[in-house]
Amino acid sequence: MKAGPEYRNSSWYKFINDLETGTLVVIGIFLVLLGAVLISPITEVLIKILGVAAVMAGVCIAIYGIVKYFSKPKSPTH
Repeated sequence: MKAGPEYRNSSWYKFINDLETGTLVVIGIFLVLLGAVLISPITEVLIKILGVAAVMAGVCIAIYGIVKYFSKPKSPTH
């Protein structure tokens, strides 16, 4: 099926037309692998790992903020 003249002038059509065949194959393989990972049970494990990492990062940043807050030199009041 050929694209109509209104689509041939679009930037998306020109972008896809300019891609080499190898690039399209790599993009296709990447999308297949991404889809396979998203529907596999490993996704649940990866999300849990990311959640734990986010919580740990939040705790570390909060502790750093508290330490920095209390280690500021006291400014004299007039």
